[in-house]
Amino acid sequence: MRLASLLLLLWGLSPATGEGSPPSAADGLPTLLYFHAEWCSWCRRFERETLAHPRVVGRIAGRYRLLRLDADRKGALFRRYGGRGLPFVVLLDPGGRALRTFTGMADADTLLAWLERERRTAGPAPGLPVDPGRFHPLLQALYDPISRRFDGHTLEGITGTKHPQPLTMLHLLHACAPAAEAPLPCPDAVWRSRLPAMLDALRARLEDTLEGGFFYYAARDEGGYVETAKRLGRNARILWLEAEACRLLEGDPDCAATRRTLTWLERSLWNGLAWRAGQHSDEGYFSLPLEQRRQRPPPPIDPIEPPGANAQAVIALLHAARALGDTAPRQRALQVAGRLGALLDRLSHSRPVETAPSDPALPFPEPSLEEEAWIALALWHAGREAGGGRLLDRLDGWLTHLEKEHYDTGRAAFVDPVADGSEPLPHPLANGLLAHLCLQMVEQGRRCPFLTDLPRLFRLARWEPAIQPDDLVFLVEAWQVWGRTPPRENRSPRGE
Repeated sequence: MRLASLLLLLWGLSPATGEGSPPSAADGLPTLLYFHAEWCSWCRRFERETLAHPRVVGRIAGRYRLLRLDADRKGALFRRYGGRGLPFVVLLDPGGRALRTFTGMADADTLLAWLERERRTAGPAPGLPVDPGRFHPLLQALYDPISRRFDGHTLEGITGTKHPQPLTMLHLLHACAPAAEAPLPCPDAVWRSRLPAMLDALRARLEDTLEGGFFYYAARDEGGYVETAKRLGRNARILWLEAEACRLLEGDPDCAATRRTLTWLERSLWNGLAWRAGQHSDEGYFSLPLEQRRQRPPPPIDPIEPPGANAQAVIALLHAARALGDTAPRQRALQVAGRLGALLDRLSHSRPVETAPSDPALPFPEPSLEEEAWIALALWHAGREAGGGRLLDRLDGWLTHLEKEHYDTGRAAFVDPVADGSEPLPHPLANGLLAHLCLQMVEQGRRCPFLTDLPRLFRLARWEPAIQPDDLVFLVEAWQVWGRTPPRENRSPRGE
C-alpha cells in the first residue's frame, strides 16, 4: 500500500479533503491530534519515518483515533492546546480532555515509549506558577552562555527551547539597555553585557545571509539542525527586536539587520495589500553553497495573509521607521493598520469574516483570539503614531466587543471559542498582550473595560512544558507595571 493511502486510512481522513473531523467520544477511543504545516520539513519526516513505521501503525490501529490537522488553518485549535511549534501531538482522553502534548520530531521508539508512559500515568501535567519575582530567576537558569540563548536546561520540569525568544530579549533590552526609557528596573545588570552577544548569536544562527529574513529555529540538540522556513510572525518579532536594539544600543550590526529584514519583507512577502505568511522550508536548497543557491529558484511563498502576523509586522515597521529615521516603513505600517482596523470593524459588528473575503481591501482570514490581541496592540501603536483619530476610536469600541464576546468572568481571562465544543483554555500570550495594552491605554488617559480584573488575569502566568518565555513576558511585564502603580480606583478586582 502506498504511504499516502496508508496514512489516510490510519488517520481516518477523507482522501478528497484531507481534513479530520473534531474529536468525538462516540467510539470510546482516546485521540491523537497531530498538527502539521505545509512549510514544516520536520513534519514530513515525522510522517514518513515515525507515523508510517509498521510498529507505530500497529500500535495505534484500534487503540487511538489519529487526526491530522493543518496548524495554519486550525490555528485556534492549535493554540487552544498550547501549540507553539511543529510537529505537535496532543493526546486526548475519550471525553476530549487534553492529557499530554509533545512538540518536535520523535522517532518510532520515542513515540511508542511516550504512548506507553501516558497509558500508565495519564493525567494533566502540572505547571509552575510564575510571578515577576520568579520569572527573571527562571530566565537566568534557562540562559546558556555557550549558545547565548535560553536553551538546553531543565528546571523543575521546565525545559529550554530551540526557538528564539525575541519578545523576552526585547523586554530585557527595554529594561537594561543603557539608553532604555522603561520605567521598570533591570532585573540583573548582567543582561546589559549579554544582550549584544545574544543579538549577534541570533543573527549568526538564523539569518539568511543571501536572500534575507530569519529562519524559524535552530536546534543544537539535533545536530545543529536549522528549520529553514521563514515565517512572517517570527521575522516581524525579530525585526521589532533588532530595530529597538539599533535605537537603544546604537549598534551598526543591529541597524544593518533591520534594513535587511525590511528589504526581505518588502521583496519576498508583500503582495500589494498585506504580507503573506512566509517562505516554505527546504533544507536541501538552503544547505547549498551560496553560488549554487543563486542558480536555483527559491522555495515558494505561502499565499495566506495571517492577520496576527501582519499586526506584528505593523508594530515592527513602526519601530524600524523610528530607529532608522525612514518614513517608508511608517507609511507601509499605517497602510496595513487601516485594513486591520476594517477587519475589527467587521468583527465588532458581528459580520462574519470569510476565509477568502470578496472585499479586495480586506485580504485576511478570520483571526483567532491571539491574532485579535495582536491586531489591537498594532492599532494602538499605529493610532498613536498617527496622532490618535479613527484608529484609536475603533479600538475603544472593539475592546468593549471583545470583552462581551470572549471574556470569561469566572476565570477572569479571554478565551478562544473552540469548534469541537470542548472547554476553551486561555493562552497566556493573548491575555498578556491585552493586559499590556490595557495598562498602556490607562496610562494615556483612555478607558480599559477589563482593567479591574487584571490581578486575577495575572494568575495565568504559569510555566508549563508547552509554554515558552515569550508566551509569559507580556503578562509578567504588565504584572510589574500594576505592582508599581496600580490605578487607585481599580484596586479591587471585579467579582471578588
